[in-house]
Amino acid sequence: MTRTPHLGPWINVAYDDRFGVCLCAGNVQTNAGMNPRAKHVEMKAIAEREVALNGTVAVLFGFTRRPGQDYLDPASDFLDAMEIVERDYALPPGARLRRLPIQTDSYLDCAPDLQTVDQYIDVARRLGFRILMVEWAAFSSGPGHFRIDLDKFPNGLADVKRMNDRIRAAGLKVGLHLHYNKAVRTDRYVTPVPDPRLHKLRRFKLAGPIDVKADTITVDGCPEGATLTDQRRVIQVGNELIEYTNYTAKVPYQFTGCKRGCLGTKAAAHQAGDEVGLLDVDEWPLFIRYDQDTDIQPETARRIAEIYQTSGPYDMVYFDGAEDVHWPFWYHVSQAQYACFKLWKEPPVAAEAACSFHFGWHMNTRGNAYDAAANSQVAEFARRIPARMAPYTAPDFSRINFGWLAKMRHQPDTLEYVCSQAAAWDCPISLMLTELGDVYSAKNPRLEDGIQVLKLWLDAMADRNITAEHRQMLRTMSPSLYRYVSCRVQDEWFAGVRTEKGLTEASRAELLSLGRQHHLFINEAGKHELVPIDPVPAVAGGSVKAYTFQRTADPETTYVLLWATNDPVQLRLHVPAERVALMRPFGRRLAAESAGAVTLVEV
Repeated sequence: MTRTPHLGPWINVAYDDRFGVCLCAGNVQTNAGMNPRAKHVEMKAIAEREVALNGTVAVLFGFTRRPGQDYLDPASDFLDAMEIVERDYALPPGARLRRLPIQTDSYLDCAPDLQTVDQYIDVARRLGFRILMVEWAAFSSGPGHFRIDLDKFPNGLADVKRMNDRIRAAGLKVGLHLHYNKAVRTDRYVTPVPDPRLHKLRRFKLAGPIDVKADTITVDGCPEGATLTDQRRVIQVGNELIEYTNYTAKVPYQFTGCKRGCLGTKAAAHQAGDEVGLLDVDEWPLFIRYDQDTDIQPETARRIAEIYQTSGPYDMVYFDGAEDVHWPFWYHVSQAQYACFKLWKEPPVAAEAACSFHFGWHMNTRGNAYDAAANSQVAEFARRIPARMAPYTAPDFSRINFGWLAKMRHQPDTLEYVCSQAAAWDCPISLMLTELGDVYSAKNPRLEDGIQVLKLWLDAMADRNITAEHRQMLRTMSPSLYRYVSCRVQDEWFAGVRTEKGLTEASRAELLSLGRQHHLFINEAGKHELVPIDPVPAVAGGSVKAYTFQRTADPETTYVLLWATNDPVQLRLHVPAERVALMRPFGRRLAAESAGAVTLVEV
């Protein structure tokens, strides 16, 4: 069809201000997508032989402005139409759920227990988070069978529910953070008898018999390309897991330096012709991935459903490690999530996933969080990845998560920048707090300032005090820089973009200019005021950060936002004290000291 101004490639929708078209899958076995061209867009629905030909369903529909409307209201008109499609084809209710205000709520990701949950509740409320996301590690030994930690939860899932009820009673929503498509390496799926339904990247046969002491395994095919990464060099022969050191790529083909009976399995003799499977150990080698073509994923989904129903209800779910499946990738990403989703009697009203394909739009109401960069790179990471992804997902009527922020050791301007970029597209943020000490410690001397910044922004976003005018002010990026960034390639892509690989001179200059900061504060009228700010370099040798700004209501006055990055600093301003007004926060005057014509400012 003729290319329209707005393209939503996730749900495969194209529209202008008068009419729109969507071509979507009617079930999880069907894929859909688009190829945008200069003047037209190819929209397609796809059936693949490796998944299914019989029973695949494509749904084509249009939506237009309502009687009496001059222009299309894309969100409302599209979601109305999609609600009908989801009802008629028994799809998860992604359209209806996208209308709910929870989709903009930010969350604190953590691992509380019955002893620490009240502290995590306090932290979430101090920081302004509306959702407390409970990790699986809080209550279980790990994915697979999710054995409940009875030391922390002696009454099992009943105690997990009691903890969740306390979170909800404190006025917070409750989320569940899951790895769901793989088993932790200490799980019963792995040890002491490895399940044959664990995924094998490649399969060989023993070229000859081996006894329990053999440290060289000769096979019938070339193992070249098998991983040599530590903790991932594992093969399965019968009920034994064997860790190899290396392999030969010439006849005789062998795995060498083998450690027998690894991961708690028992070394045994094996016969010629026995299968040797190269185990699909996750890139985070804590986990072993499932064979999605077996019934192990539905089996795990039933265990997750037991946890969900017994310890819930949950307002939100995060499908972590969603990309950790095998080919065909688009299908297994969605069907593994759907295996869980369809068993929940009351599905969560918000969901995110580390990776999501076309059908996932109906389940995952928000885009994924990205694993956070190092503290010193967070602002750059936000600018170059989620800030470019957020406008890309908006035509899909979806939001991206500006997270995870790691720990709470960021300078206030870093937090303000991330919040402002999220607010530009009405997106949530998230903070992963692995230790309470990150908030209750002196590791960040600007911690209280950071807490105030975060809470001000999150409260303003949740209370709808960030206006359309504010959002427009914050959108400083050219549409030419919008782009899709998958979770799978984010690390490599981020490394490349930091070296400006593949950018034109114009794009490079524009991207580097996108560091303009904004400051949000409560003005003298009690209203949220947003202003652009400009950095003042090298104040006090770099020990003080400072930004200047002017206000529309007071253009003749220069305001300076400043703080010491570490220890307190005394600034000497060569300005008479009567010309200086010190405030903390804005509007509350502080006394200014002077020494002659010099004003002394404690920062």
